[in-house]
Amino acid sequence: MKLNNSAFEAIMNKKINFENMKTQKHAFVLSCFFALSCFLPTANAQQQNNSTIHETIDFADYINLVAQNNLGFLAAKFDVKIAEAEAISQRVFIDPEFSVNVFEETDIGRGFELELEQVFELGGKRRSRIRLAKSEAEMASIMLSGALADLQAEAATAFLESQRQKQLLELRQNSYEAMKQLYQFDSVRHRLGEISEVELLQSRLETAMLLNEVFEQEAELKSSLAELNELAGRDPLRLLMPSGTLSKPVDRNYTLDVLLEFALDDHVDLDVVTQQKRITRDELRLTRAERAIDLGVNIGYEFNTAPIRPVEPFNSVRAGVTVPLRFSNINRGALRASQYAVEQAEMEYIAAGLQIQREISQAFFVYESLKRQVAQFETGGMLDIARRIFDGVMFSYRNGEARLLEVLMAQRDYNEVRESYIDTLFEFAAAVVELNRRSGMWEVEF
Repeated sequence: MKLNNSAFEAIMNKKINFENMKTQKHAFVLSCFFALSCFLPTANAQQQNNSTIHETIDFADYINLVAQNNLGFLAAKFDVKIAEAEAISQRVFIDPEFSVNVFEETDIGRGFELELEQVFELGGKRRSRIRLAKSEAEMASIMLSGALADLQAEAATAFLESQRQKQLLELRQNSYEAMKQLYQFDSVRHRLGEISEVELLQSRLETAMLLNEVFEQEAELKSSLAELNELAGRDPLRLLMPSGTLSKPVDRNYTLDVLLEFALDDHVDLDVVTQQKRITRDELRLTRAERAIDLGVNIGYEFNTAPIRPVEPFNSVRAGVTVPLRFSNINRGALRASQYAVEQAEMEYIAAGLQIQREISQAFFVYESLKRQVAQFETGGMLDIARRIFDGVMFSYRNGEARLLEVLMAQRDYNEVRESYIDTLFEFAAAVVELNRRSGMWEVEF
């Protein structure tokens, strides 16, 4: 069957009119959508209504601020001062004893006695006590250095955690904004009869749920900021806000052999056990010195002031030496305990070296794995693929070619990929911090 020219033109005119109506309909939907979006609040606006005073700070300044103002670290500094003061106190000698006695007896009359006694420590007891106190003061100083290293690592991890929570909040806000726009679009489509009320309610419910996630994430961020303030010894009413976003730390291209060599040469944990060996040896010296006898020297003067006759007035001078009988030295328990403590410290030093090597190796393996995972996200195109899928599903939904459930699934998949990337980037940066702490160095830069 053939169509004449007039019939063909009529069919083409109907098709053109249908396309024009469809175009006008979509234009009307878009115009209504943009009109509605001007009157609806955003997640950022809601967040600003409940915002707290923030002060922006970068990574290096925050680490320095914590080292200067952390109350726990400032209190730990007194341990060094206390140990140094105790070392000074060990320099004293035993005080002499002076006694005065007045007497009155029926056969010799009245009089008085003066006596001065001094105990001299033999065997180097005082010298051993001074040496032990100095070693303990040095231990306090080494422990303070270790506390500073741990504090730096803790502060760095807390700073990175706050950056992570900030980026997760931005992710939640973006998801909410996208879903809110989709709900506005669906509201117009529902008025035009293109979608059912159930689909509109589902879109509205998803928008409300995402807004709750924004509120929850805001609390997580503020909680992490409160921890930052506590570490920095600051008032919690003025929260510190980390500047920038999570990023990869400066790559030093660490190798396991170099890290192990550095750690075994200069590591605070090894310094601690090394100093503990010195302390146990000094305790052994003191124990041996205390087994030596002490020499007591005394000198006295006696004067009879009112003798009874036929006793004549008299005065006398006397001197003497006292030597304790150390029968207790037969018991060598304290000496053996000190000797065993020295042997124990030697074994602990060897064990500490092996433990440090194990911890560095484990931290290095985690560092290498996370480094590859971050590279897979960035160079493998995972983020770009997830974004393209989400944009494609959203485009299809706006053109009526996809269902809301497909949009929600695509959005969740995209959010999971982005959240996984943020978490992996945080874990990689934290692994670099941990690797520095375990190896006894500090080269963390962003």
